[in-house]
Amino acid sequence: MPDIRFYLDENFPGAVAAALRQRGIDVVTVAELKLRGSSDEDHLQRAHSDGRVLASRDRDFITLSYTAWPHSGVVYCPMRNLCAASS
Repeated sequence: MPDIRFYLDENFPGAVAAALRQRGIDVVTVAELKLRGSSDEDHLQRAHSDGRVLASRDRDFITLSYTAWPHSGVVYCPMRNLCAASS
């Protein structure tokens, strides 16, 4: 089974990406890609084109994940640190 690769949106602090990398998880961030301020649709499309699961604290991605937008998966992590996944 291939490893899951993640795309963290701009709502995650850099420390989250650093902690995931320390655990061997392949992750990129919106800040690293210099894509801050891009639309949700652009983020979802970029994550999908890179074969990455988009992780966000933005509830709007739940709605987008159920529309016609193709994606490689969406992980929603609300501010209270509970996570839910959609594929």
